[in-house]
Amino acid sequence: MAQSEPRTPPPPWPQRANAASDPPPTWNAPTQWIRVKRQRSDKWWPYAVFGGITLLIGCIATTVVALAR
Repeated sequence: MAQSEPRTPPPPWPQRANAASDPPPTWNAPTQWIRVKRQRSDKWWPYAVFGGITLLIGCIATTVVALAR
């Protein structure tokens, strides 16, 4: 049985600055609070009232139709 000649190891793979398997540089950075401007509720009040009244009328109509059968 013939012995094979020892080979030199392959050259190392070139390393990129940001490899796909590396986490992003800020992966463990502390979270920052985001200031969100609060929306005024009086702006949406008419829509909420209209939606509530429409839902109430729909429920009453469904009940009336169901009881009429």
